[in-house]
Amino acid sequence: MRNIEYSKKLNDIFEELKSEEVRVVSFDIFDTLLVRPCLIPTDIFYLVERKIGRDVGFAELRKKAEAYARKVKPYYYDDITIDEIYKCLAEIGGFSKDEAEEIKRIEIEIEKDLLYPRETIKQMYCELLQMGKIVIITSDMYLPKNILEGILSHNGIVGYERLYVSCEERLAKGSGRLFEKIISDYSEKGIEAQNIAHLGDNYRADVEMSAKMGMKSYHLPKPSGILNSKKYMKPLYRFSEGKDDSFLVGVLANYLFDDPYRPYNSDTVSAGDYKNLGAVLYGPILLSYTIWMLKEIEAKKIDKLLLAYRDGFIFENIFKIINNYFKIPEYEDLYLSRSVRYKYNSQEKYGLLASIRKHPIPSQTTILDFINNRLLVTDKEKVNEIWMMFCELGYENINSQLGNETRYFKILPRLNEYFIDSSKDDIKIISNYCIEKIGNAERVGIVDVGYQGSVAEFYKQFFGIDTYSFQLFETSNLTIDKKICNNISSISW
Repeated sequence: MRNIEYSKKLNDIFEELKSEEVRVVSFDIFDTLLVRPCLIPTDIFYLVERKIGRDVGFAELRKKAEAYARKVKPYYYDDITIDEIYKCLAEIGGFSKDEAEEIKRIEIEIEKDLLYPRETIKQMYCELLQMGKIVIITSDMYLPKNILEGILSHNGIVGYERLYVSCEERLAKGSGRLFEKIISDYSEKGIEAQNIAHLGDNYRADVEMSAKMGMKSYHLPKPSGILNSKKYMKPLYRFSEGKDDSFLVGVLANYLFDDPYRPYNSDTVSAGDYKNLGAVLYGPILLSYTIWMLKEIEAKKIDKLLLAYRDGFIFENIFKIINNYFKIPEYEDLYLSRSVRYKYNSQEKYGLLASIRKHPIPSQTTILDFINNRLLVTDKEKVNEIWMMFCELGYENINSQLGNETRYFKILPRLNEYFIDSSKDDIKIISNYCIEKIGNAERVGIVDVGYQGSVAEFYKQFFGIDTYSFQLFETSNLTIDKKICNNISSISW
C-alpha cells in the first residue's frame, strides 16, 4: 500500500513511467533520490571546516580546489574525482598528503551522515522496481561508486541494475556523453533510447540533455529551488546562503517540497496547513531558542536543568534530537503547575486575600467552587461550616454565585484558617519534591516557554534557592519590576 499520495502532476509522471513503452527508468541521486539538509551543496564544507578545528577558511579553499581541479583536468574528461580535488587542495592549501586524506575522509563521512531520502521520489523508485521495471541510477558526482553505493544502501535505495557515476566513467550528463553511454549499453539488450526515461532536478543536464539524446525526460525540481520561487519564502533563501541558517531552511525546504509538484499557495507561508506552520515558524524558533539557551548554559556553568512541564516536554524532545551535536547538561522534568504552587499562598501574611489579589475570583464563581478550588476544602463537615458563614451574609444556596468581592470580604480572615489547614500537608510533600529536584547541583536553570519566571520566583521566595530562569518570552514583570520577581536571574531569548 502506498504511504505517500502523489500530487496530480507527479502521479501523471508515474503513470507514464508505468507504461509498457518505458523499459528502463534512470534516477539522478542528489536533490532527486537523496537530499542534503542545506540550501546549497557546498554549505557542507562549512561543517568540514568546523570538524577539522582549524581556522583556515577551509570552505572557500575547498571550493577553489574543486574549481582548479576542473580547470587542469584533461580536456577529454568530463568530470573529476574527489582524489583529484584533494590533490589540488593539498597544493594550494599547504596541507600534507596525510592531512588532505584525513580531511577528505571527514568530508565523506559528513556526506554519509547528512544525506537522507526524498521520500516521495524514493517511494516512486520502489514502486517501479516492484512492477519489474529496470531501474538504474545516473549521477554527475566526484564521489566514487563504492561510496555512493554505501550511501544509497544506507538510505534504502537498493535493487537498481546499474549505477553510472560521471567521475568513474569520465562522462557527464551535462555533456550528454553519459546518456550516450547508457543508450549504447542498453541498445545491446534491444532497448532503444525512447524506451529509457530519466528523472532529475537539473533542468539542463537531466532534462534537456537526456531529451536531446532521444530519451524521455522528467523534471523533478529540487526543494531549495522551489522554496526560492515562493513569494514569502524567498527571503529565507536569500538571507541563509552560506550561514548556519542554510541548514535550518534547507531542512524546511526538503520537508515542504518533498513532492516537487505538491500544491502550495505562494501567497501564504503555511499554505493553510498547521503542520507547515510548525515547520516554517514554530520549529525553527524553538530550535534556535534551544541552541541559544545551551550556549548560555555553558557560559554560566549551569550544571542542571529543570524542565517546567508541560512546556518542558518540548525541550526534552529537542534535546533528544540534537544530543549528538550539542553538549546537553543533566536535566529533569519538573511538575510544578500554578495549581500546585497556589497552595503556598497560604504561607503568606493574609494568604487568602493575597491569593485573591494575584488571581481574582470571577463573580460568577459558585460558593461551592470557591470552597473546593480556592480554599481547597473538600471535607463535608468543613464545607458545611464554611457554608454557614456565607449564610450569615445572606446567601441562600451553596451553588449561588459569589458576586462582588465586597459582599464576602469580611469573612476572608476566618476563611484564611481553612485555607492554611487544607494546604499544609500537601506543602510538606511539594517542598520535599522541590528540594529533591535540585539535588546536589550548585547552579540550576529552570526552562520554560514563558512568561514571568514564576517557577524561579517560587524557588527563591519559599526555599531561598537562586536559579536561572530561561524563557522564550517574558513579560514586563521581569524587565521592569524586579521586586515583583524577587530579583531572580532571568534570561530571555
